[in-house]
Amino acid sequence: MKDKIRILVVNDDGYFAKGIHALAEALSGIGKVTVVAPDSQKSAVSHLLTITDSIRVREVPFSDGIKAYAVSGSPADCGKIAVASLMKANPPDLVASGINLGNNAGLNAIYSGTVAAAAEAAMAGLQAFAISLDAFSNPDFGPAADFSVKFAKYLLRNPLPKGIVANINVPALPAEKIKGFKISEQSMLRYNEWYASRNDIYGRSHYWLEGQYAAVNDGNADSDIFALAAGYISITPLHFDLTSRKGIEILKRITL
Repeated sequence: MKDKIRILVVNDDGYFAKGIHALAEALSGIGKVTVVAPDSQKSAVSHLLTITDSIRVREVPFSDGIKAYAVSGSPADCGKIAVASLMKANPPDLVASGINLGNNAGLNAIYSGTVAAAAEAAMAGLQAFAISLDAFSNPDFGPAADFSVKFAKYLLRNPLPKGIVANINVPALPAEKIKGFKISEQSMLRYNEWYASRNDIYGRSHYWLEGQYAAVNDGNADSDIFALAAGYISITPLHFDLTSRKGIEILKRITL
């Protein structure tokens, strides 16, 4: 199995991030892993594509036996250039994005570069998942890395329909305290957000986006936020048909 399965690993935290090393090393146990990741931190850039500048790619040191490339563009660029160019002769059987530092549950998935990179692969017809850890300090990527291997094996045996990406979020708990996993809906719980005004050393003002969830969970027992808060790994199937069927029915009634 190891010589036949080709796995592309991407992220938005950069090729040097501990999360991507944990993910790539774990998945190297079931296949041949290639890492294609940003050369710098690219969180919350969503589906940004580089179209007004060239993209630079260089091979970088990584773990033994894993070929890795640093890309000057966005996470979505990484997914696209890997499939269309770097791995064109031998396309990946599976694309895994992460392990992200911080959850990508709820509306975070819209802004996430981690989810976007996996989504680009899914839209290209590949099996793909994004995986994130609900922690920002003292992260233990072990449980998420272990789960990624189990899910990757499942996905290779049971492919999702074309265009669907699995968005996985793992609670920041020791493995023995994680209650299992739940198939979840994307929460619509919003952040309370504000821009903090500050001055630099020259007295010039600038702004910094800050925010926090309005609540620990949204009260919807089927949501990804609720699953995380309850100690479960959430798995949410996402697709990028943004059409509102309800909106179509409403707008069909208009006369202008």
